[in-house]
Amino acid sequence: MFVSGGRQVWRSPDGPAQAAGPLLKRCRDAVPLLDRLTDRQIVRAHAAVHVAAGAALAAGRVPTTCATALAGSLLPTTLPPLP
Repeated sequence: MFVSGGRQVWRSPDGPAQAAGPLLKRCRDAVPLLDRLTDRQIVRAHAAVHVAAGAALAAGRVPTTCATALAGSLLPTTLPPLP
């Protein structure tokens, strides 16, 4: 799931970047360093984490680290929005 989904987003990041726009704006307000990156670059980095950690987890390489990276990458998309 992570590898195929990440690969798909890596190839076509525009739709997910547009959908993530409001969340990324709030992230930039909290972390000004993110202003250096476009929404598309952030979404692609997120996809790269999914591909790399998903593939390594499937191969049995550093499973705790991979599982932690994947779980952490899911937090922004699964937490309810703050008021």
